[in-house]
This record gives sequence, structure tokens and C-alpha cells, in this order.
Amino acid sequence: MTSFLQSAVGIARPLFATSTAYPQDQADGERSDWGWFPSLAIWTSVTVAAAAAAAEANRYALGWAAPVFYASIALLVLPLAGRLVWPQTSRLERIALLLLAALGLFLIRMIHEPTAFLDHDTFLHWATANDIMRTGRLFTPNPLLPISPVYPGLEIVATALSEMSGLPIFVCAQLLMAIVRLVFVVALFLVYERISGSPRVASLAVAVYMGASSFVYFDTMFSYGSLAIFFLVLALLIDARIEQTDRWLPVLIIALPVLAALAVTHHLTAFIASLLLAAFAAFEIASRKSSRSVLRIVTLPATALLLTAGWSAWTGNPTESYLGPVFDGAISEATRLLSFGGGRLPFVAEDGTTAPLWLREITILSVLLICLGLATSFFRALAIAGVPVLWARFPAQWRELFRWDNNRLVVLTLVTFAYPLSIILRMTRAGWEVGNRIGPFAFLGVGIVVAIGLVTFWQGWSQSRLRASTIGAALAICVIAGVFSGSGNYIPGSPGYQVAADSSSIEPMAISAATWTRQWLGPRNRFFSDRVNRLLLATYGGQQVITTLYDKYDLGAVEFSERFGPQELDAIRQTSLSYFLIDMRLAEQLPLMGFYFDPGPVYRKPPDPRVLQKFNDIAGVNRVFDNGYMSIINVATLRDSPNAP
Repeated sequence: MTSFLQSAVGIARPLFATSTAYPQDQADGERSDWGWFPSLAIWTSVTVAAAAAAAEANRYALGWAAPVFYASIALLVLPLAGRLVWPQTSRLERIALLLLAALGLFLIRMIHEPTAFLDHDTFLHWATANDIMRTGRLFTPNPLLPISPVYPGLEIVATALSEMSGLPIFVCAQLLMAIVRLVFVVALFLVYERISGSPRVASLAVAVYMGASSFVYFDTMFSYGSLAIFFLVLALLIDARIEQTDRWLPVLIIALPVLAALAVTHHLTAFIASLLLAAFAAFEIASRKSSRSVLRIVTLPATALLLTAGWSAWTGNPTESYLGPVFDGAISEATRLLSFGGGRLPFVAEDGTTAPLWLREITILSVLLICLGLATSFFRALAIAGVPVLWARFPAQWRELFRWDNNRLVVLTLVTFAYPLSIILRMTRAGWEVGNRIGPFAFLGVGIVVAIGLVTFWQGWSQSRLRASTIGAALAICVIAGVFSGSGNYIPGSPGYQVAADSSSIEPMAISAATWTRQWLGPRNRFFSDRVNRLLLATYGGQQVITTLYDKYDLGAVEFSERFGPQELDAIRQTSLSYFLIDMRLAEQLPLMGFYFDPGPVYRKPPDPRVLQKFNDIAGVNRVFDNGYMSIINVATLRDSPNAP
């Protein structure tokens, strides 16, 4: 057993070794100097401090705060990107600069929630983690996100860290996400390096990937997708190693826990990982030039698919019921958009708020830059991958830059077709979330294809500082646009409360009300409230909230009905509801997210305040809490009374 483990470690160690394909990269790979890294580390700390100061100023609604915040991101990325573009930068420095960029952007993300969870999706998984710590068991139903308990990989790791360290779940979650992000960047670099044979291309590919809308914001929050994309890249790295070694069975053993962890962490990412691995295998078999046996080629993708499908089947195939309606709505609305039937107005929130002009221009410019990069690199990438019909069209000096018959490069090049699809979906109301989640997978291909264009066309081996600065500026624009596309203009923080605006709706008064319910009413009461307050009730209050997704009843119609009648009473009885938490601030604004409770009717004006006060005149209803803005209404007596009106 000991010798087998030693063999496995020996096989795994080369996963982190360099792989170069031409003399210039060989020379750079052998150098071990840090280059500009120490100076740029100090500079990065200054830009993060400036971003923090701008975010604080934004709380006071100072007009210069948002531009300075995004300028700080640009000043962080620009010199790092410029140095990565420079042809003579060593491999060691490239890896260090990528880690520095990832850490700096993660800290900017932390400015958004430095002491407690604020983002909508983090509350969903915090609730599942709380249930695990409270009960000591898995699979406790979570009405906020019913699929979360059956994919508990993230919560298992976070709660284990919390139990062992004694630290709060928030601290453990942020430490976990920071570690995952740094290892993810290194692993992605190694995947790209093994595909391209060039640390320069690999580092530029990772830099382009940082322009994905999910990189800075969505994929660093405490959400199962953030951990799953990390496992996906590890699986791709292991797959590349299996291809390059004759002792592939020990590497496959190492792959099993990675694939199993991915299968129990996130449904969509696990299926996409299986498809990518299957595509790599299919293209390798189709090429008819592989020296590996078919069994060796298909073992890893078959294992991934078996684990993914097996876990989904064992848990009752919840993915279909969860994602099916989302994709159906997204495809339907995207079809209407393409047929000029209308769609979501770009850069305009559902409450009519419009993004600043300069941010709109930067975002559009970013899309154009990426499209330009793909247009000038798509066929080059296919040619470099060894597609014969295209290979002869390119200069001879590039023929030794990459490996011949590169099946993985062909697949990732074809993956770039998902990028325009994600843009189309983001222009629809129903498909915005789907488009955003497609982004990290589409950018797996976009990153390396655009990087190939930078190396073989836009820059080559030129040592022009102007050209390097220009390319660095383009990369900085893509990163800024990615931050804005993934979070809107709210990652610096909101200057005040907004209705149904997720993190901009979470403030001390609402947290205090939710905490009061745990202290004075006890946990696990059946509660209903709006989209944001139910997050706080489920986490800070420990209450059992009613949601349309889980309970299949829309109690929002009861809260917003003009009168209370038999239909409303029947809904309360059907859901065994005990309490309403009613926030009078809902009557002040339209919802930023487009809905007050769950996706449904589009509101043209806020509800009449008198509608929210209708419970005051109903016999058998008691108001047990009121802080002037928020009230908690006890309807248990009314629910159980046989003589209720």
C-alpha cells in the first residue's frame, strides 16, 4: 500500500511541471527570477486600498466614488497585464503575477462583504450549512434552494472547517473561497500550458479568462458553483496528465475523488465537465492518430459521466425540475429577441435605473474586443491544433509553436461558440442568469483562443512598450467590464436601502428583526416574507420560510391582495403558515430585481400601503412585532379557527 501511494504521488507531481514546445519558452521556463513581482505587489496593495476608500465614499453617495472604484481595478490590472504580455517575462514571474491579480481582485470582491454575507446566493448555501451544523445530518430540506441540500459538497467542506477551527461559518467560507481561487488560477494556467506548450500563451489565456463576468464576483462567493468550477479545472489537468503518461491507472485513482467531489457539489458544472472530457476523448478517437487504446481514452470521461449521472439519479434527478423551467424560459425569450420580438433593455434595471454612460461604453467595448480577438484567432487556433485544411495558410515560423493534432485545443476552440450565446441570453429577462452561468465555461475556450491571437498576430515577439501597453489596456477593459457585467454597479456597495435589490436591501434593521424572531418566537416557525427578508429569516432567524419553489404556493398574492377573503385564508391553511413579516418599504419603490417575492408578474408601480395594512382589521390576527417599518403578523390563530371569515 505504501509503495502504491508513493507511486501515486510520483505520478501526480508532474501535473505541476512545465511543458514547453519551443526555444524561447524553454529559456523563459528555466529562468527563476521574480522580475517586477515585488514592486507590483506593493502597487496592488495600494490599488486595493484605493478601491476600499472609494467603496466607503460610495456609501455616502459621493459622485466620484464609483469611477474611482473602477479606476482602481484598472490600475490594478493594467501593469500586471502589461508585464504578462511582455515576451521575456519568466514562467515563475507569470505564475506569481497571476496569483497577485487573483488575490487583488478577490480582496476587491471582499470589500463588498467584509464582515458578513450579503449576496443572495450566499444566504442560500449558508442556510444549508446551518442545517448541517444544527442537525448533524445531510439532506435537510432548504426551501430557499431545494437543490442545495442534495449537492452539499461546498457546505460539507465549510462546516468541517468551522467545526475544526471554531471559526464562524462566514470566516471559513471566505478563507475557503480565497484558497480555491488561488489554486484555481494555478491549475488553469497549467491546463493551458499543457495544451499550448507555452507559459506565455497560458498566462495570457488566464488573464483573458479573468474578463469573464463571473470571475471576480459570482465565482468567488460562497456558492456551490464557485467550488465546482475549481474541481472542473482539476479534472481537466488530470486528464491532460493521463494522456502524457504510460502509468495512467494511478492518476485515474487520483482523479476519482476529484470527480466524485464535483458530482456532489454542482449539477451543471459536473455535467459540463463530463461533456468536455467526453469531447476530448471523441476528438482523439476520431483523429485516428492516437497511440493510446480506446479503453484508456474513454475511462476518465466514462467515470465522470457515471458518477455525475449516478448521483443525480440517486437523489431523484432534481436537476431537471430545477433547471428545466429556467432554460425553457431563457430559450423562449432568446428566440423572441432574435426575431425582433423585444427583450430586456441592456444596462437598465427593472426599476428603471440606468448604468452610467462610461460603464456602458466600457462593457460594449469589452464585447467588441473579445469578438475581435476571436475573429482573428479562431482559425489560427484550429490551424495550430493541426487541422490540415487550415494549417498551410499560416507562416512557417508558427509551425513549431504548438503540438501537432491537439484535440483539446480543437474542442476549446469550438467551445467559444458559447460566448455569443451567453451574450444573447444576457439580453433577456429569463435568460440573464443562464447567460451569466454559461460565461465561465465559454471563457475556457475564449481565454486560450484569444491568447493565441495575441501571441501569433497582435504582438508576436515585438518588444514595443506601446504595443504591450495597448494589449494590457485591452485586458484591463475586459476585466472591468466583467466585474460590472457580473454584479451591476453594486459591488462597491449601495449608498442606501433599495427594494428587492439583494445585497442593497440587507441592512441592520432587517437583520435585527430576523434575529428577534429566533430569540422570542423560537426557530422553525412557518414564515412568509419578501425575497430579501426571507433570506434573513432563514439564516439569522432560523425560521422555516415559505417559497414558491419549494411549497408551490404564491403567498405574495395573499400579501398584495386588496382584501382578505376565503381564497387567501385557504392559501394560509394549505401552507400551514404561522407568521407574515411585512416590510412597509416595499410600497416605496419598484423592485430592482423585477419582483418582490419570486419571478412572476412584472410590476409597473409599487403596491398601495393600505394593501400591506389589511391584516390590522382582521379578527384573530395579532401583530407581535413592529419597529415602524417592519411588522410581524401572527396568523396561526386565524389559520386554526373553524369560524374564521
